[in-house]
Amino acid sequence: AAALLGPERVAEELPQLMVRWMLGHQQTAKLWGLGESELLQAVAGMLGYLTPFLVAIYVMGVGLLLWSKLPLLGFAQGRESFLAYVSEEWLPLGFVVGGLGWVFAPGAWGWLAANLLACVLALYFVHGTAIILAYLGPRWGSSRWVRMAVVVLGIQVPIAFIYAGLGLLDSFVRLRPSSDNEGSSS
Repeated sequence: AAALLGPERVAEELPQLMVRWMLGHQQTAKLWGLGESELLQAVAGMLGYLTPFLVAIYVMGVGLLLWSKLPLLGFAQGRESFLAYVSEEWLPLGFVVGGLGWVFAPGAWGWLAANLLACVLALYFVHGTAIILAYLGPRWGSSRWVRMAVVVLGIQVPIAFIYAGLGLLDSFVRLRPSSDNEGSSS
């Protein structure tokens, strides 16, 4: 759809396309609790603005599926613990560029910057989840049910930003609990 709209008009036209579709499907919009036009405009604007982020989540999901198939293709598969997950060192740069670009860049550049920021925040969310599970320790953190509860709790919007903030802060200050063998030379 972005190719049809042209690069400069994506941020403005995609929400309008979604509003027109939702207005044509009033019953579906009411099912989602979007019966009022102001709410419909706000939700469509947000969804239209962050649609590429949903594509990025899809690509990450496909990547996770393919990751499990790497040994079948003859490639090595890393076996690091999720609790030791750390974001890349360059990720704060993406956070700064995405945040400043979202606020100050005009047109399609601001739209691209907002999507960069959303993708970076998703990676910091994963980083923050690893920190929380590290604090739960091996007994609680290794349980699938506890992991699922931590992620389901973290998906809630205000808490998701706390998780992402933990991941961002851990890029500068070590927040994880220190292990017994840390600091010893082997």
